[in-house]
Amino acid sequence: MKRDMDLCRMILQCIEGLSGGIYAIKAEDLGGEFCDIEREVVNHHVKMMIGAGFIDATGGSVRGAPLVRGLTWAGHEFVEKSRDKGLWEKAKGLTIEKTGGLAVEVLSTVLTSLAKKAIGLDG
Repeated sequence: MKRDMDLCRMILQCIEGLSGGIYAIKAEDLGGEFCDIEREVVNHHVKMMIGAGFIDATGGSVRGAPLVRGLTWAGHEFVEKSRDKGLWEKAKGLTIEKTGGLAVEVLSTVLTSLAKKAIGLDG
């Protein structure tokens, strides 16, 4: 299954909005264009982000959906960098144009660079 960075971003934003507790993220929690995605696709992306260190999970699951507690520091940092939709789209476009893919480390670096440029710290 191919990784969808837009879906990853939306899952992280969804988890950020949760108020404590333990949750199994479902497509309907994501809203918008993601509310009809198959459960297995959402579960797979959540598991990938747990493995990448963006999501704090319990190790348990419900119907194959990992149980999550919240975001890790790295998850919060990625959400903050990708919060602005315009910067997100620009960063994705530049990263794909220059590298042909969307490696998280490169995308994160581009997001940081664009944010610094936006506030005049590019120099």
